[in-house]
Amino acid sequence: MSLRAPPPDFRYVGLSTESPRGTAVWGLVAGGAVAAGVAASPLSLPLGQSVMAYVGVAAAVTLLARRAARRAVRSFFSGEDSAESLASARLALALVPWGVLVESRGGLRALRWAAVKNVEMTVVHGRDDLTPVTKFSQVRIDTSGGALVGYASGAAPLDRLVAHLGAYAGEQDCAIALDLDGDRPSGRVHETQVEPLLSAARSFLASGEGYAALALPSASYRTTWTRAASDDTIDILRAVLVGRDAEPYDRRPFAAVVAAELKATELIDELIALVDSPHPLVASVAKAAALRLGAPTSWVGSLDEIEAFLAPADLDALRLFAANR
Repeated sequence: MSLRAPPPDFRYVGLSTESPRGTAVWGLVAGGAVAAGVAASPLSLPLGQSVMAYVGVAAAVTLLARRAARRAVRSFFSGEDSAESLASARLALALVPWGVLVESRGGLRALRWAAVKNVEMTVVHGRDDLTPVTKFSQVRIDTSGGALVGYASGAAPLDRLVAHLGAYAGEQDCAIALDLDGDRPSGRVHETQVEPLLSAARSFLASGEGYAALALPSASYRTTWTRAASDDTIDILRAVLVGRDAEPYDRRPFAAVVAAELKATELIDELIALVDSPHPLVASVAKAAALRLGAPTSWVGSLDEIEAFLAPADLDALRLFAANR
């Protein structure tokens, strides 16, 4: 069985479409690469630095995502947009783990990785007082509607995206599973999926099948089992959350919901590691589960960051789930 590619190692990269020759490039948001590390390992920096590095990036992502949602452009980028419209002046581009946000005169659009045919990056070097420096990165994004070209100051952290673009698109097209074994798929990838996922996970926990599969501990002579995770339960769920096998159906959202329902705070780190998954639903469910378990927003980020890549009903359901502690 094939393995999933490692997730994107950036949280937000803003690109200017103006040539850097003779003009400043606002490009790469400060802390973009650092914030990815903060999200995956929030204790790797002193808490104050972690919070400040994350908040700066999260605010930028949230702003663009909200603007995208307000203009009702959560749909996939398709061929009805001409290359001329894509090449229009004053484009604003941003890359996030789930795709590309493109702002033009026609509004702000969210492009999933399946809508991106190719990404190429060229790093331009120079000298500053005879010292070699990286001046800027040119990023070319080929889509069905034309090519987008943007510039970021310094070296943009996009090597992993360039190497694994096809794998990210394939992962996004994977339906989520409605069971822990990955045998029951949800509906089509682009349909509302969160409510069926929550319902399936809760029914599983209330069943004898769930009690046996999760090695849940017995409670007392009055009840057959208690809704709390044992050490074996934690190990079972952790194996699913960190697994890299590319199953036909993605089991990680189901495991994340179960972990949150069982108040398995031991799995917060594993959930945080999934918030940069290229699959918007995997990332958003992991965020919601971690928030429900009490993880701070400064580590996890907000659901608003992924708003442009989610169905409105899914986003509403996840907000309610995350708030129900």
